[in-house]
Amino acid sequence: MVRWRGRAEVFRSAVRANAPSLIGVHNHPSGNPAPSDDNIAIIKDLV
Repeated sequence: MVRWRGRAEVFRSAVRANAPSLIGVHNHPSGNPAPSDDNIAIIKDLV
């Protein structure tokens, strides 16, 4: 299950901390590195 709450939540902490950049990471516990449909949708929303 993906708990995606939107890009505002992702960027809020970085902005408050005056961060010069933001790096997002996640894992694939199954060992299959192929992006899921949820992975693709979240990246498209962030970009």
